[in-house]
Amino acid sequence: MTRLIQLICLGILMLISISLVSASETTIGIDDYSVEPGNTVTVPIRINDTVMLGGGEINFTYDPTVVRMTDVLQGDLRFSFKYKINNGSGWMRANALDVDGLSGNVTFAYLDLTAVCDDGDTSPLNIASANIFDINGTTIAYTTNNGSFTSSYRDLVITQKSESWVIMEDKTYNIAYTVANTGSGDAGASTTSVTIDGVNAATDAVPALSPGGSHTATLGPFTMTGDSDTIEVCADMDDVVAESNEGNNCKENRFEHPVPVPILTPPGLVALIGLLMIVAVRRVKNDG
Repeated sequence: MTRLIQLICLGILMLISISLVSASETTIGIDDYSVEPGNTVTVPIRINDTVMLGGGEINFTYDPTVVRMTDVLQGDLRFSFKYKINNGSGWMRANALDVDGLSGNVTFAYLDLTAVCDDGDTSPLNIASANIFDINGTTIAYTTNNGSFTSSYRDLVITQKSESWVIMEDKTYNIAYTVANTGSGDAGASTTSVTIDGVNAATDAVPALSPGGSHTATLGPFTMTGDSDTIEVCADMDDVVAESNEGNNCKENRFEHPVPVPILTPPGLVALIGLLMIVAVRRVKNDG
């Protein structure tokens, strides 16, 4: 009796599990992407929460004035993969099969997309239509999650830089700087370098910066060699951030120790006055 109850309970649990899987809504979708003009990104078309997917055909559309599709690569379905691209009208059609059936989250295909527009332009990435079916040929219902493709760039610039004395007599000073992302796309974390007289003197970790974001830091103290230092501060020293302009990352200046002003003692002041009087008398005689 106990064994029978256990089998019944197990059967119920299995039915519940099957029902939950069947109740999951299959979606066909693509994500949002932000790409620098001229760059290419590889993006997947995914079929999520599917059961025993046997194949299908997907029609995909985009704005060809913003994005150009350069290639379509096979995803998880292993057979009969074919595709056609039309960059003039902005559409792609692909089909694939898998006789064994795939369940869960499946990548249907990978698209190579290149930004061919100006900064800030956006294209929809749309699943225009699709026909997907299981290994028995039964149509699988689905919903779509469409994406977008935006052309954007990143540009890290040292916008401010200054030096201040810690102890002037000891020639010690600090360096303050600000780095800003003047581009329209997010810039990842980077490292700023400080070079003094051609020698790397310090580095500073900079967090990821959103468009218009900035990071300010004060570094030091440093000790001046001689009467001046040539100081250069450079953003993204390791070139980990792809930027639209790599030539504006640095700011350089010469920081000088002020020449001390001589203080005249009374005897020195008398001597100076006497010298000036002698010069004045000689000029008068010469003029006479």
